[in-house]
Amino acid sequence: MNLEMKNNKYRIINYCIMEAKCRVATFLPNLEYIKLKRGEEGVNMVMNEMWKRGHRYDFIKMKKMEWVPIEVRKEFLEVVIDVLGWDKGKIYEMGVNAPRVSFIMRHFFGLLLTVRRVFEESPQMWKEHYSAGNLYAASYEEGHVTMVLKDFDVSPLFCEYLRGFFKGVSNLTKAKDMKVEETKCTFRGDPYHEYTFTWEP
Repeated sequence: MNLEMKNNKYRIINYCIMEAKCRVATFLPNLEYIKLKRGEEGVNMVMNEMWKRGHRYDFIKMKKMEWVPIEVRKEFLEVVIDVLGWDKGKIYEMGVNAPRVSFIMRHFFGLLLTVRRVFEESPQMWKEHYSAGNLYAASYEEGHVTMVLKDFDVSPLFCEYLRGFFKGVSNLTKAKDMKVEETKCTFRGDPYHEYTFTWEP
């Protein structure tokens, strides 16, 4: 692929991300987590800063399945870092917590999960959260799964949040000692994002 074709490809992908949207429901578990760790004051600090930056959304009053631009999701994580003084580790933990209290996850999966079902249903689950990107299991064997996420380059901080979110989803299953690592990332020069799941079979 020559340089012009590469540039065109990246322009198309970047345009798709600019047009991408996420559900209001993706913010609600994060606000609960912030309230748990920093109280109402922490939530107010984050939301006030979001308003200052031009993102005037009242997620609590909006419909859970309403769409908002993905740029708002990206900015939300950056605001959490800036005003709460959190680091990537806290963003990961916030991701881990999200599936446990997620409206979408409860609606989509119910209460009883198997590891196989999670990975089989992951493409549809992704579409319930985000309007862009393609998530699918590239390989599956007992104790080891590789998930690939294409055409969804938001930010390195969001990659860490997703790693935590995937870990949180795995915590809802019966898998023992599940570990999740991002083994490929477009922000490190790879052609797509790859998350590797390992656990005791």
